[in-house]
Amino acid sequence: AWLLTGTLVVFLMQAGFAMLEVGSVQIANVTVILLKNIFDASLAALWWWATGYALASGSDPYSDTGANGVVGRSGFFLRGP
Repeated sequence: AWLLTGTLVVFLMQAGFAMLEVGSVQIANVTVILLKNIFDASLAALWWWATGYALASGSDPYSDTGANGVVGRSGFFLRGP
């Protein structure tokens, strides 16, 4: 539940920043700014799918020894080990 709540907060911040940007530009540029923000959120989601989840939550070679690895090295593109 906490992970979904955090995700929702991040996407709401993205929408809030889009509204801040829209309020700072002329009417003619509103569509461009909103499309840029949609593209930005989509690209961030794809990047997280490709690499972010594996780095944050993937297993590392130190899992078996009990040592604290820095980043995960498996699960890229949400594939298993």
